[in-house]
Amino acid sequence: MTRQQKMAWYNLAVFGVAVLAYLGLWPVLGPVPALGAVGVCGLWGLSPLFFRKPRGAVVVDERDQLISLRAQVAGLWIFWECFVAAVMLTWGISRWYDCQTISIDALPWLVFGGMIIYVVTHSIAVLAQYGRSGDHESA
Repeated sequence: MTRQQKMAWYNLAVFGVAVLAYLGLWPVLGPVPALGAVGVCGLWGLSPLFFRKPRGAVVVDERDQLISLRAQVAGLWIFWECFVAAVMLTWGISRWYDCQTISIDALPWLVFGGMIIYVVTHSIAVLAQYGRSGDHESA
């Protein structure tokens, strides 16, 4: 399993823990306060520490770079579609209820939601591309 695959599985596992924590906290705290469980996704920043490149080893070849580039494009494309949909939905709801403003607290959720969508989509795309062509052994 490549370093990129390990990081993708790690990212999906952290996301799964965040979803389970949210679902577990929802009955206790309610839907909005339980969103604090999304903070578990901050562990994504530790993945480069857990999956370090071995000294002197070639970890990424041309195929791995192409897979990473395609996964980034997929992640950005899905992120952008969801971001535009969220903004337009927010605008539509505020127009429907004749509101001239939205809560300032909604804006960070658009950004954090976009980051979550990008990382999860990128991880799925990486795993799908490696899975489509069979096992790829390196590092």
